[in-house]
Amino acid sequence: MKKLIYLFVLVMLLNGCAAAAASIDKTMESWVGRNANDLVPSWGPPQQVVDDGQGGRILIYTYTASGYPAVNYNAYGGTYNVYGAGQDQYDSPRTSGYATSRTFWVDSNNRIYKWAWKGL
Repeated sequence: MKKLIYLFVLVMLLNGCAAAAASIDKTMESWVGRNANDLVPSWGPPQQVVDDGQGGRILIYTYTASGYPAVNYNAYGGTYNVYGAGQDQYDSPRTSGYATSRTFWVDSNNRIYKWAWKGL
């Protein structure tokens, strides 16, 4: 039964990640063809601007995202990890952080023509 519950939770997490990725793709794609000057009022200044070597530039937005508190729950809803037979050990809540980036390539006419992202 536990394996079925874990499988269900895993499928739900994967579906949530896929939906989030599709939303990011849609947002990033909406900027293609637009003037890069429109990006700053909407997104703020990029953390990094790099020359692309072809007369254009690369705008890089980076963020440190906070994850949900990393708490492990047992099947009974408590905040415990099970270590060995019948041994419960408390695992205190903690927040995880990870880096994300959103990158836009801008041509010599100041038009966004390509994008990439990393991290939800």
